This record gives sequence, structure tokens and C-alpha cells, in this order.
Amino acid sequence: MILAGLDVGSHRVSVAAGRVNGGGGLEILGLGSAPSRGVRGGAIVHLDAAAESIEAALHEAETSCGFPLERIAVGIGDDTVRSFNGRGVVPVMGKEQEVTSTDRRRALQAAQALGIPSDREIIHMIPLEFVLDGQPGIQEPEGMWGVQLEAEVHIVSGLRSVVRNLQKALDRVNARADRFIFTPLAAARAVLHPDEERWGVAVVDLGAQTTGIAVVQDNILRDTAILGVGSEQVTHDLAIGLRTPLVEAEEMKRRIGLSGDNGHRSESLEVTGVGEEARRSVAPSLLTSIIGPRIEEILGLVVRQIQRSAAMPRLQGGIVLTGGGAELAGLCRHAQRILQSPVRIGRPSGFSVPAGAGLDASWSCAVGLLQELASEREDDAGRRKPPLLLRVARPLKDFVKARLAL
Repeated sequence: MILAGLDVGSHRVSVAAGRVNGGGGLEILGLGSAPSRGVRGGAIVHLDAAAESIEAALHEAETSCGFPLERIAVGIGDDTVRSFNGRGVVPVMGKEQEVTSTDRRRALQAAQALGIPSDREIIHMIPLEFVLDGQPGIQEPEGMWGVQLEAEVHIVSGLRSVVRNLQKALDRVNARADRFIFTPLAAARAVLHPDEERWGVAVVDLGAQTTGIAVVQDNILRDTAILGVGSEQVTHDLAIGLRTPLVEAEEMKRRIGLSGDNGHRSESLEVTGVGEEARRSVAPSLLTSIIGPRIEEILGLVVRQIQRSAAMPRLQGGIVLTGGGAELAGLCRHAQRILQSPVRIGRPSGFSVPAGAGLDASWSCAVGLLQELASEREDDAGRRKPPLLLRVARPLKDFVKARLAL
């Protein structure tokens, strides 16, 4: 079965297609991408334009792998997504006070009965932990003896209109979303090491117009968020500051960025002015003076968001930066200085990929979406899945069934 992860970003639509081989490993058979049109802040703003971009990326992925795409997981990560923790308490009704799957389900339902506004729907309802008669930290309560069962869950909700319009864009190209997955979770899936999940780590997915955050500690998802800022603002700052076209500003941002090194012995850069034919020289340090303040602003917002979950001092695994914005030259060193924490760039790795293809940080979400579909098949086959996504899969399946029944 050919599976695919579809990341509908504001800058680019990306598709990673693959399958689970006989040994249980994931093979990436094809990649597809197209410039994103009709998408703003991660949400559809023009159906026809967005559908064309999605169709182009899907077609390229299918052509690349040579097979039709049978199941698709779609990322959702616009800046209207909201997340919060809920807690539900129920009496244990099992025979001889033994916790059953029904008790577990009732506790989870009670935890999400906080009232979701009618214009929103649940994307994920992720169990964090169970408390049995005051004993916390229980992950699987079924079969245990107790009187009162509490469930703490992390709920991610999105605007109903955003979810439906994304599906309508897919309908226009005869595609269907088998799963909707919150993009920071997909990115975390692709780039995290199991030790980082245990130590405590924040995955920061730097997109063009949004920045996603997922905080994981002790193999438990602690917090998620979407900020309405992204690396595109850096490109705009450069274009205005250097008075150069956006395309050239984007190229310089990725190639030189905060490194202050143009890769040549020359101490100056040649740039084209808007509406000018002649090129002019600017110092590489000028790029740093323009980019630096904007990056500090974005990272400052990220830190404040993480501190709200009281996790920042305990993140021994540090920060993992991923997404297209993470490919900014010199970002890692600059971020370490600002955050005073270990920082690395997270890129998907360890996969068989088509000849000549490479996976930089901009592919993290698409690959993570593909991995989640693949791991669902592994779960069905009885193989164990990594802790973080194991907590997502079962509630999300129920959500998709309910959504398709509408």
C-alpha cells in the first residue's frame, strides 16, 4: 500500500510518498512539491488556487514513486488551532472494581466534556496520564484495581471551517484525507530521538507564516501551540532592508543568513535593487543586522510559550529547530546564544530515499505525516510504536470516523 504525507504550507506544498517494506522499515519512494498558492497562515483562502498547488505536488509525488497514492495523512497547523489540557473523573464500574476499557473511555470522554465551541472541532484528544485513587503517572490503567479513575488529556482543536475547506480543496483533485494530524506533532515524529523525548525537548517547526511548538518530556506530550509568525517575515525584512526582490532576499537568507559568510573571499555581496538593472555591493554583516532582531523576536515568543507550560527549565534535551525556516544559515549558533540551551537542527534521517533526493528540515512535516500512517499499519500488525505518537493514534482514528460520518 502506498502512503503519503501532505503538508499544505504557506510557502510550499510538500508530499512524501512511501510504503512499509517486508522488514517493517519505511521506504520513501517519491517526493513532490509545488509553490503554495491560495494558502495564508496555514489555512485555505482561495480554493481553486490551493487545489492546483495540491494537485501539482501530489502528481509529482505519484510520478516520482510510480504508483498511485492510496492513503493520505494531511497536516493542519494554521494559527487558529488551539490546545489545552482537560481532566475527567469517573467511578470505576468494572467487575470487582477492575478498570476496563469502558472505564478508560468514559474517563477520556469526561475529560473532553469541557465544551468545544460549535465553530471548532477536535483534531486530537491525546491521553497524557491516568490517576487511579490519587496515584498519578499511570499510562495504561486497564486491569488495575481502583475506585476512582481520572484522565488528563491534551486537546487540540481547529476551526471547523479551516478543516472543511482543506478537505474541499482535496475533493477538487479527487483526493481524500484519511487522517488530519497537527503539524508540530508530525514534525516531532520525524526528527526526535527517543532519548530526547525522555529527557525533555521542545520541537520548534519554523514555517513560512506560522511556527509550531511541541513540548515532550518523560515520553509524554506536555504542550503544543501555533504562533502566527514565521520565517517569511525575515525574507520581507531583508527585501525591504536591501531594497531587493523577494526571490533574491529568500536565496540570500538561506545561503548566507546569520553566518555573515558569502562563501567567497570578497567582503561584499552583489544584490539587485528593485527596478534597477545594475547590481550594487552590500556588506554581509548588513544581513546579520537585519535578520538577527527578527529571529530574536520569534525565538522570544517561542520561549514565552514554552515557559507557560513551566517546562523550559526541565528541557534537558534542549530545542530542536525544524521546518523550512530552520535552514537559515547560522541559525543554530545564533539560537544557542539567545536561548542559552542546547539547540540542533532537526532533519528527517535514516530513510531509504529516491536517488538524487535529499531531505532537509523543510520535509520534516511531510515525512512525519507519512511515518504516522506507516506506524498505524505497524500497530495493526502488532508491532510496538514510539511512545509519543502511540498516544495520538487511537483517539484520532475515532475523530476521523466521526468526521467522515458528518
